[in-house]
Amino acid sequence: RVVTNDVSVAAHVPARPMVVAENPVWELTTERAQVVRKSLEVAGLDPQRLRRVTGSADREPVVRDPMSLRNSRIEITVLRGDQ
Repeated sequence: RVVTNDVSVAAHVPARPMVVAENPVWELTTERAQVVRKSLEVAGLDPQRLRRVTGSADREPVVRDPMSLRNSRIEITVLRGDQ
């Protein structure tokens, strides 16, 4: 069976060890999420199925250490269908 659920894409990066005036993490994660969106469309995903494309910067770490490289990731989520 082929899944036809909508999809969301989110990009994340680790925190940096110092505070900088011009922190590029928002732009970086937004650009990464857009690259994944374009790749999914080229691979055949209907653009109408993309519900969210988000750059989350360093705001949602997946591990306790906010600077861990494990926090650099792309999440592609198949959303639940309406019942």
